[in-house]
Amino acid sequence: MASTSTLISMLRQIMKRQALVCAVIVVIGLVVGGLTTGTTGLWGAALGGVVAVIFVGTTGLSMLAAVGREPHMVMLLVLGLWIVKMVVVVAILVGV
Repeated sequence: MASTSTLISMLRQIMKRQALVCAVIVVIGLVVGGLTTGTTGLWGAALGGVVAVIFVGTTGLSMLAAVGREPHMVMLLVLGLWIVKMVVVVAILVGV
């Protein structure tokens, strides 16, 4: 099994790549949204991008927090965060 420092280093590298992919997708969304529906499309793409970045970031942070923990604690952390994310999605959809 890999050492804790190796896992942390790997997860940090993954999070950097995720941030880059999210940034590219947000820029593409902003361009497409702006060209197709104007300001409304820009706001929609911006909101979607913020939600995506937060969700991807919290997943990476939860994995960093889970390194070296007992399996049941990892499961609790991941499942708990997933439930919180679903509540946020429902709140956003109901609010819109």
